[in-house]
Amino acid sequence: MPHVARSSDKLLRLCTGVAAVGLLAVLLLFGSPLAGRASAATIPMVFPLEKRVTVLHDYLAPRIGHLHQGTDLMAAKMTKELACVSGKVTLRVGTYNGQPEYSLWLVGDDGHGYFYIHINNDTPGTDDGAGGLANAFAPGLASGAHVEQGQFIAYVGDSGNAESTSPHLHFEIHETTSMSSPSMDPHDSLVNAPLYNGTPPPPSTTTTLYEQTNSRIVYLGKWVSFSTSGASGGTYTYADSPAKALVWFSGTKLDLIATTGVTQGKAHVSVDGEDKGTIDFYSSATLRKQKVWSTGALASGTHKVVISWTGQAGASGGTRVNIDAVDVTGTLAQAALTTVEQPDARLLYKGTWTASSATAASGGSFRYSNTAGSSVTIKFTGSYLVWLAKKSPAYGMAKVTLDGGRPMTIDLYNASEAFKQKVWNTGVLPNSSHTVVIEWTGTKNASATNTNISIDAVQVLGTVD
Repeated sequence: MPHVARSSDKLLRLCTGVAAVGLLAVLLLFGSPLAGRASAATIPMVFPLEKRVTVLHDYLAPRIGHLHQGTDLMAAKMTKELACVSGKVTLRVGTYNGQPEYSLWLVGDDGHGYFYIHINNDTPGTDDGAGGLANAFAPGLASGAHVEQGQFIAYVGDSGNAESTSPHLHFEIHETTSMSSPSMDPHDSLVNAPLYNGTPPPPSTTTTLYEQTNSRIVYLGKWVSFSTSGASGGTYTYADSPAKALVWFSGTKLDLIATTGVTQGKAHVSVDGEDKGTIDFYSSATLRKQKVWSTGALASGTHKVVISWTGQAGASGGTRVNIDAVDVTGTLAQAALTTVEQPDARLLYKGTWTASSATAASGGSFRYSNTAGSSVTIKFTGSYLVWLAKKSPAYGMAKVTLDGGRPMTIDLYNASEAFKQKVWNTGVLPNSSHTVVIEWTGTKNASATNTNISIDAVQVLGTVD
């Protein structure tokens, strides 16, 4: 079933007095869900329709049983939908209440995901649900195709749970190109998006401060969070052993904000694979929120910054390096971590594993085992892997081995159920072939009620073989 069932929602009939009153009553009762929320960064893009329409600010507005995850753009059926950014498309086809349901997922080259929902399913001029693919998607468009910004990709319609409403595009922006990543408020991006006129919009000049805790920053090796009131956001993250931080951004400039002091040493930095020398974090007194390095002006596009602990000492002998925040002219892009869900055929299972659905799980499902001899083997080519699992009061210990080395024991017990937990990672590895094996042990800690183990997904810096 397409993602529509989760995040495309029955449009409140704002054109009718009854519905308007109902929405107002909900907002008065529960308060606006947007209250107190920071505005999302404005993403450089073109308007996703061939003509401009009113942009409702209905992100996180109350819906039956959940909150609205996008913005509805009201438009006539067969209005052309355009790729707001360049990227790769997946055409999603399903059924809803016995009628065809169409949507499109766009993996943006900028590192974000974009959802186009309620695509047309009708013969033009009717509401018959018999329009077929020819009246849903652009001619010749297929899943896996790379589209350019402004390219025609689909038609506005009312398929899915919008059949009883006016036609519209339900448009979502997600933090990363993973469909399960958090949604973002698209309002400001849509309001500022120009209509496509054959040329891309100018590079963003908006500067956004991102805290070091942002999920799009990838930390390899051992990094430690440290709380202090003087740091940006109240914390910074440091390393004093082999470690790297990888930051992808779409834009023209990135500044690194950090703490300097007598315990600090030097880090190596590269931009798009080019050596940019070292950053010296030493100062004779502790200083917070310091701009310690900048990429300088870069060509507009997606760039990769790698900050590496070197072990080189500062003037007082300290070797610690840290990240407090990054200031980006543009937007942070998704890290090049690939999420591989647990049903993937490249994950090699032995023994007895049970698949279970859960909306909170990565990809909507996970797999668990409580049987002797059960294991899963993941072979990958790259430099990093993280294991995502469910933790629970009924979960026990798993054994993990990396490249046939010393086994490690991972405790999956938690006092309450928790999904998408990063329970173990390989640390920084040589960029080559590696093998991870996760095994059931039948052991548990004293608080656990059973010995289950689980796998939800793996994320790799590289490719699963």
